[in-house]
Amino acid sequence: MKGYELEALGLTRDQIRAVQSIHGADLERAKLSAANPTRPMIEALTAIAKLLPQDALQNVLVYATTLYNKDKDKNKVKAIDDKTTTPERGNDGGSEAPEAIK
Repeated sequence: MKGYELEALGLTRDQIRAVQSIHGADLERAKLSAANPTRPMIEALTAIAKLLPQDALQNVLVYATTLYNKDKDKNKVKAIDDKTTTPERGNDGGSEAPEAIK
């Protein structure tokens, strides 16, 4: 946010500094969220956890852990599959078969 743009709107120097300070804080929060995309989810789960009885919370955590592990395993298999060499894909992972098979 440019100072001259705010000045053109009729804001004083003190008001401009205040707006830029608030805007800067918002940008820092956005950077932190981008660096750690799970943070908002963790904050939401923490808020929900305070409302649930212990047995219900345990069920939610078991379910969330199961989903997390399934997703992690799926990504692990995909990463392994992307690096796998097969006769159909050749050594470079492309679609052309190696010379020895042609």
